[in-house]
Amino acid sequence: MSKLKKLSQKDLEAITEYLSSTVENKLSKYVSSKEVIDQCVLTDISYENEELNVDLDIDVSVDALSNLSQEDVQEVLDDSYKVLDQYIDENFRE
Repeated sequence: MSKLKKLSQKDLEAITEYLSSTVENKLSKYVSSKEVIDQCVLTDISYENEELNVDLDIDVSVDALSNLSQEDVQEVLDDSYKVLDQYIDENFRE
């Protein structure tokens, strides 16, 4: 695997937007927007000493009739990280 290029603030913003969009798209495959009472996707991305750290948290409140489980949310998280890895490899490696 090649080295991560030096990331700018604009790059970090693009990564954040991509990750948030990915989470929302993947989550929509598990639960209808009509069932979602509240949804918050928190991303914390830092880049120090040529190391990129990404923390992602999904907080979803759904109505009582929804079948969304914590396992589903965890799967969305895991899949989103995998997609993000591919995005970074394709766009931010030297």
